[in-house]
Amino acid sequence: MHDLRTPLSVIKGSIEALRGHWDHLEEGRRAELLNRALINVDELAAAIDDVGRRAAGTPAGGEPGRVRLAGLEVTRRGGRFAVVVSLHRDGRTLMGRAESAVGRVGERLAVAEALLRAASEHAEEPAALEAAEVIEVGSDRVAAVRLIRGSTALVGAALVNADDHDAIANATLHALRRALEGRKLP
Repeated sequence: MHDLRTPLSVIKGSIEALRGHWDHLEEGRRAELLNRALINVDELAAAIDDVGRRAAGTPAGGEPGRVRLAGLEVTRRGGRFAVVVSLHRDGRTLMGRAESAVGRVGERLAVAEALLRAASEHAEEPAALEAAEVIEVGSDRVAAVRLIRGSTALVGAALVNADDHDAIANATLHALRRALEGRKLP
């Protein structure tokens, strides 16, 4: 029950803070609260999925090897942008960190790079970041990431819902997912 209540409490607290103080919060703080709520929505969905699997007789933590985005913490100080990305896989947490100058292009690249660093210890061959962009596709904004792994290009995409950073992280994970999930943990 704790696995359901904790993310729900974080989501509620983030939304209440945004609703009650939107005009007084800096843009970075608003984005951070939105990120926190979205990440906890994913955690809540995963916890609900686990309840469903247990009810169906599937062991908890089903889908062995599945890599999930667990956290994305963004800070801006003195013209610098820093991001820490957390991934969950088979009960383990993988973390990566990257920095850049504040600005859309650098921030997007830093988010993708942090995710690559989190995943690097479990990748058969490391992937190099070539591009991380947000593009317009019809009426949607889409995060697109292109990685190079050996002589192979890996491309991932994710719709931008509320935040470019979260979408870039999901697009990077999308590009890496097959490589990560096909490899056994030591």
